[in-house]
Amino acid sequence: MPRENDLEGVQDQGGKHGGQKGMPKPEPKRPHGPDQGIVRDDEKGQEQPRDKARALQVHRTNNVKR
Repeated sequence: MPRENDLEGVQDQGGKHGGQKGMPKPEPKRPHGPDQGIVRDDEKGQEQPRDKARALQVHRTNNVKR
């Protein structure tokens, strides 16, 4: 086919050659950051943050008054 009639242009090479960036790299993790996990409280059966500073900021939705 003559080039003047080629409406699609150059074929895509695929992968990184076709204008695609490929898979993004994962964000680096902090090696020894503060522990922000949640542990299960065996006495009350509730999940609570591991560090006390975060535990004080947690919003409780089902407050039970004793």
